[in-house]
Amino acid sequence: MNKTINKKMNRSSVTQQIDQKIDQHVDQHIDQLLKLHISPYLVKVEQRLITQLYDAFKAADHKTERALLPDTGDTDKYLLQLIDFSQQYIRQQLEHGALMQRQHAKFTQQLSGAVTTQEHQQHILDFARRLGATNAQIASDRRAFKRWFGQDTVNERYQRRHFSNERMIAFCLERLGVWCATLLENTVTRHDPEKLWRRLELEPLLQPLLTYEGDTRVRVAAFQCLVTALKQIPENLQEHSVSDSTLQYVYRAALNSSQDVWIQCEALSMLESLSRESLKIVLHKRLTTTPAGDDLFVRRHAVRILCNNRQHLPEAPALIATVLRDPSPAVRQALAESLASIPLEDFQQPLRHLACDDNTASVRATALLQLPKLQLPHPLENDANFVVGLELLSRATARTGHICFTCSTQSLPRRLSCAC
Repeated sequence: MNKTINKKMNRSSVTQQIDQKIDQHVDQHIDQLLKLHISPYLVKVEQRLITQLYDAFKAADHKTERALLPDTGDTDKYLLQLIDFSQQYIRQQLEHGALMQRQHAKFTQQLSGAVTTQEHQQHILDFARRLGATNAQIASDRRAFKRWFGQDTVNERYQRRHFSNERMIAFCLERLGVWCATLLENTVTRHDPEKLWRRLELEPLLQPLLTYEGDTRVRVAAFQCLVTALKQIPENLQEHSVSDSTLQYVYRAALNSSQDVWIQCEALSMLESLSRESLKIVLHKRLTTTPAGDDLFVRRHAVRILCNNRQHLPEAPALIATVLRDPSPAVRQALAESLASIPLEDFQQPLRHLACDDNTASVRATALLQLPKLQLPHPLENDANFVVGLELLSRATARTGHICFTCSTQSLPRRLSCAC
């Protein structure tokens, strides 16, 4: 009898040890996926958000997850779990944020209708409790009314809670994009990419967030999530994978100069694979209008895209001629840098203009610095480089006697502030 009990206890102990090792392995795998593609330095910065997300994932019920894909390994299985969980968690955070906003609006309304000081203070304490204050904190706040506590204090607490909530949403969106991209990369060769994309159900979640009216970081993170995941689908299938509303948003974002600069640039990049016809329209619009401000960064990006897609754009020579007259030296520098990847016989005149005739020394210097990178159609490429370089250098130095090589090798902010 005792021997039988001891055997059962030993088996139970062995089973517990195995379960603990399995749990440890799963925890390590999940922890690695939570930190996937985050630099070690940023892991320290984002550790609070990573821990919060990890705790929420461990506490969540994963029994209702969608059916796994055929031939799914452990990594893909955990990725699917994280994708399902993060979508649900983002929706919960959005609902929580909306609830806080309604509570704050109600609090402001109640406060404006308060008649006595006691009633005014009670509304403030009630709102502080809704924001998560404990009984001890409420008692401390009540005593602090005569010193520092009041409406401004609870409003500041609300703002911190609200911003923290939006920061968490943005972080989850960034992680969701990475996990979806990794899953697509791992499985796109074994499954239909369009079916995989529909299975992820990203667009229903992201489309409302692309027009989010709160923190800009949420809109940027939502679009980053979309772009990161979509780039893992073959380019010839991307246009057919996304919905018409998503395609329209990308097109409008690429045209809208009031959008965040990063969103405008990424939207331009996405049009390269989503719709070349739309890309032609957008490039013409962005490069023929030159508003002041941050638009120069978008035009610089548009110039690079123009040169990379010149073979598919009959309007490329005319648009390059337009860029030569752009009022921003930084945009013309971007053209000089981009022309270096094009055979010299195709765009020799624009390069000569930038190197010799441009009014800004830093632009001329940037053009000259591209000479060693030129794709020249001569058998003796080095000799041709020398001949063309000597000609352009002679003409450029004869023009002013000085070329500013210093600012042309610096970052864009330093270029813009260069005294030359």
